[in-house]
Amino acid sequence: MRVRFFRSVVLMPLILLVVIFPLQSAVYANESEIRIAGGSTALGSMELLAAAFRESHPRISVRIYQGIGSAGGFRAVAAGEADIGLMGRPLLGNELTMGLSSREYARTPLAFIAGADVNVSGVTIEDVVKIYRGETTTWPNGERIRLILYSASDLDTALEKQISREMSEAIDAALARPGMIFAWSTQDGYDKVKETPGSFGFCSLTKVLTEKGSVRVLSYNGMLPSVKNLKNGSYPLYKPLYVVVKSNPSRPVRDFLHFIFSSKGQLILEKAGDMPVSGRSKLKFYKH
Repeated sequence: MRVRFFRSVVLMPLILLVVIFPLQSAVYANESEIRIAGGSTALGSMELLAAAFRESHPRISVRIYQGIGSAGGFRAVAAGEADIGLMGRPLLGNELTMGLSSREYARTPLAFIAGADVNVSGVTIEDVVKIYRGETTTWPNGERIRLILYSASDLDTALEKQISREMSEAIDAALARPGMIFAWSTQDGYDKVKETPGSFGFCSLTKVLTEKGSVRVLSYNGMLPSVKNLKNGSYPLYKPLYVVVKSNPSRPVRDFLHFIFSSKGQLILEKAGDMPVSGRSKLKFYKH
C-alpha cells in the first residue's frame, strides 16, 4: 500500500503537467506571431528590435511588412491585418473611435542629406530655402542640385514646413515647379537621394543609419543631427515615432511592447538613431 500511495502521489502531478502544459502551449501558439506594419521610417530599427526580442522569446515570431505609410499602419491594425502599426503621428479625429491606442516610443532627428558624391558638409536654413525656391541650382563645384521632394500631403513635407514660414513658402514653390523629382515614401526618398547624382533631400536619421548604402548627412545651422544633440536640445528637427495597437492586445504583443520600452530596447533604439521616449508608466495599452 505504501508503494502504491507513493506512486500515485508522484504520478498525479505528472499527469496534471501532461494535461495542462499542452493546453497552455496551444493557447500561446495561437498568438505566437506578431505582425508589424506602417511607415517606412521606423522599419529598420524595428527589425533590430525584433531580432533581439526573438533571442529571449524564441517561440514568438515577428513579421514586419514593408512600409505602407502611417495611415496604412493604423488601418491594418483596425482591420485585424496587423498587430502593431507604426506611425509618425498620434491617432487623430475619427481614428480615436476605432478601438485603438497609440503611444510615442521614440523621436528620430530629421536630417538634410545629399548624395555621397556631393562635396558639402553642411547647410544653413538660408541655403535650404534658396535651394527649394530654385534660386540656388548648383553645388559649389558646379554640379546641378537635384532636389528630391515628397508630395504635399506627405507627413515629412508637413514636418519640414514647420521649420519656418519662409521654408513653408519655399516648399510650396518647389512643389509647383515642373520637372521635379518626387518620392512616394521615406524609403523611396532615401533611395532616390542615394542613387541620384547631385541629390539633396530630407530624411530621418534612423533610416540613414539602418539602411545599406551611403548618403551624406549634412549639418544644419552648424549642428549635426544625432540622438545626443536632440537630447540636449541643440538640434531642433525631429520626427515622432508611435506604435498603434488594439486597446487590449495579445500577450505576445504586450511582451514586445514592454521590450521596446525596456533598457535593452532603448539602447537598441539609440544605436539606430532614435531618441527613446522612456517610461513604462506610459505603456497602458491594455486592461488589467
